[in-house]
Amino acid sequence: MHAHLFRVVKKPELRYKAVMEKIPMDISDSCKPKIDYPCLWQYTVIATDCRLVRKIVDEHLGDAPYSLTESKRSSGGKYVSMNFEMTVHSDYHRLRLYEVLTAHPAVKVVL
Repeated sequence: MHAHLFRVVKKPELRYKAVMEKIPMDISDSCKPKIDYPCLWQYTVIATDCRLVRKIVDEHLGDAPYSLTESKRSSGGKYVSMNFEMTVHSDYHRLRLYEVLTAHPAVKVVL
């Protein structure tokens, strides 16, 4: 199985900007955390629009129970931090939720 870390790569064509590049990393099964499913799982979502995050979650979870609350806003109001909590039933379920959230352009970070 491959997990990915990130490294900053300087690109001359971007001048002062850097891009993130995934670095494949081997992780053996002995390094994987032991998670007993089903369990309550929490994500912190940092996004530009809390309404869009709620829409993403609603579209993908339907009537499944979850909690999504606004935590903090950046001083300029450009970013919002949200706490997202729900019961996950498998590694696939937990990781799929992460993928759905990170795929949307309004979502900047998912922890």
